[in-house]
Amino acid sequence: MSETYSDVKISAWELAKLVKNNSKQQRFCFILGAGASKESGIATGVEMAREWGRYLESSSDSKIMKRVRRFKNKYKITDLSQVTSEHYFEIYELRWHRDETGAYKYLQKSIENASPSYGYYPLAMLLTYADGINSFGNNLVITTNFDNLTERMLNSCSKKNPLVVGHETLAQFIDWEGDRPIVAKLHRDQLLHPRSSRKDTNKLANQWERMLRDAFHIYTPIVVGYAGGDKSLMSFLKDKSAYFPNGLYWCKRKGDELTDEVMNLVQTKKGHFVEIYGFDSLMFLIGIEFGFNIPAVHIYENLTNYANKLSEDYAMRRQKLVFELKPAGSSEIEATALTDMLTNEDENLRAELDDLVEKSPYLALYRTTRGSYYHTTGDYQSAIEDYTKAIELSPYEPYVYYIRAITFDEQKNYDLAIADYTKAIELDSYGAYAYYYRGVAYGELGEYDLAIADYTKAIGLDSNHVNSYFNRGIIYHNLNNNELAIADYTMVIKLNPSGATSYYNRGIAFGELGEYDLALADYTMAIRIDPKDAAYYYNRGFAYSKLEEYVLAVDDYSKAIDLDPGYFKSHFNRGFSYGKLKNHDLAIIDFSNAIKIDPNDATTYYNRGFAYCELEKYDLAEADCTKAIDLDPCCIGAYANRVIVHIRSGHLNLALEDSNIIIDIHPDCEAYNMRGYIYLKMEKYDFAIADLTYSISLNSNCERAYQNRADVYDALGQNDLASIDRAKANEIANLN
Repeated sequence: MSETYSDVKISAWELAKLVKNNSKQQRFCFILGAGASKESGIATGVEMAREWGRYLESSSDSKIMKRVRRFKNKYKITDLSQVTSEHYFEIYELRWHRDETGAYKYLQKSIENASPSYGYYPLAMLLTYADGINSFGNNLVITTNFDNLTERMLNSCSKKNPLVVGHETLAQFIDWEGDRPIVAKLHRDQLLHPRSSRKDTNKLANQWERMLRDAFHIYTPIVVGYAGGDKSLMSFLKDKSAYFPNGLYWCKRKGDELTDEVMNLVQTKKGHFVEIYGFDSLMFLIGIEFGFNIPAVHIYENLTNYANKLSEDYAMRRQKLVFELKPAGSSEIEATALTDMLTNEDENLRAELDDLVEKSPYLALYRTTRGSYYHTTGDYQSAIEDYTKAIELSPYEPYVYYIRAITFDEQKNYDLAIADYTKAIELDSYGAYAYYYRGVAYGELGEYDLAIADYTKAIGLDSNHVNSYFNRGIIYHNLNNNELAIADYTMVIKLNPSGATSYYNRGIAFGELGEYDLALADYTMAIRIDPKDAAYYYNRGFAYSKLEEYVLAVDDYSKAIDLDPGYFKSHFNRGFSYGKLKNHDLAIIDFSNAIKIDPNDATTYYNRGFAYCELEKYDLAEADCTKAIDLDPCCIGAYANRVIVHIRSGHLNLALEDSNIIIDIHPDCEAYNMRGYIYLKMEKYDFAIADLTYSISLNSNCERAYQNRADVYDALGQNDLASIDRAKANEIANLN
């Protein structure tokens, strides 16, 4: 004996409880027809058909009248305003005969201004936030409608953007294992040439059929507002290939009649009928079961957060454009006109915001918006006052704490900024951004461990958060942990390969590890991306210097100087490289230019002094070394170079005095080796051997100490000892 309608009928409340109780083991989806949009103000197919019928009845066009008579005779109908759903497609073809554009515009106009009715709120919540559901959720809507009601509600109360599959060619991109809401529009989206004629809706596209077969193996469908009028979806549902492991639930509005076709389908597929008062009433019951019963508050909070973020972002971007545009005028008149225009606009905006705050002094949103305006104009104190008042009015709104923290950052009041970021995180994790900006504030205070922890948390929340990797890399570099810095910069480059600064920073880290070839590669990439930055050329020149490629180093330092003539290090290091190339005249010119830029740098004077010494200009050389010592009385390099000047000019006693000072300041192997060499030149061999032997005791690999002691032994005629020291010196040289 076959089942009757009453045998397979359940109530709407029973369905709501079933969805809630079974959601841990079972996934549900919704098939929405035109009836689901009725309460949103969109006419159903029958209502549209009757409207078109009235139009056709009133037409005086002879061709239309002839087609209307044929239709009436066929169905024995006297009044087209009383047609039923089964006549929809023929009425559609009568009304829009050879006028697809007109039909498209009509359908678009009928839905474009519709607002989602109440039922779309619990539907959107179920698609995204349902608590206690299985790992992927009830995240699928299948619809024959063209409207965007589901998407609009999702955007209003959800942080997840839906995947809207508005064309059959997009069906292949659906990921059943993702948790993103999916809206599959079988008759296409309103903007993608929707299918509404009998011919277009006679059969589903193959892509849709494959998608539905997969979906119904995963989801149990709940059909709402669909009467089976189009043959495309209905034919598929009836087909043997449409398999529903857990049956299906077909909702019918109380008082509506079911067609035999629908009755047979539900019974054949082991489904159930559900009597409802409408789409909104069913979703209301489901919402109660899941706790989605305060839509106004949730939607208001979500939209307020979004509006505030958008307002803040646009305001900041506008301010940036103002600064970019102000100097762009080709004349003073244009610049003044632009300034006046922007000033007038700002004054008008300020007046509007003041008016809103005055009229609604207890509405936090207006205070927050005016605070954002003050922030973008640089009036941070007024911004903080408005944000503080907004917090008093709405103390549980995380966004206001967040933007007040950003304003404290602008004032360099990092302790207060950190307190606000922390409060925002307590109220709502706020994604990666609150952690990121709190990390920035900790970094400014030198709290590097806390900064690293926050950047790491931000990355945990958003594995593609480029700025967190970048800033964490900077801190690792500042802490001399270049390996971790390189790892972070490498991740930044992976996520954003067009950023020159990341290559540049990684190059610096490689250089500090002595990996100059890798540093060169990174500096070269940075230059390729941004060939106008002097620092990139300077650092590549420095890497070439470390590799003793002095000609290439000079070339890069020259490019750096062309781009930034006032950069001290470029002049200094090019001078140093010229010295290595024995081009001391050019070295002196560069050191002199460096001294003009910074006349208080001792290192530059003694290096210029060395260049003068190489040119045998000993008076100038001694003067520069003495100047360096005046600037820095503990400058070992200045004393050492003055020793060389004294030795070459034959003033050995002066050289000895300077070497004694060097030993007092820094008694290392080089200092004793230098004094031992002076004693050698003075033919004080016992003193020479004593100093050189002590030098070797401080550093057994001091090649020059062995070589100098060998020369002493030669002078004393102790050739065997000289040979031993010279062999040791050669051994060390070969190892190096």
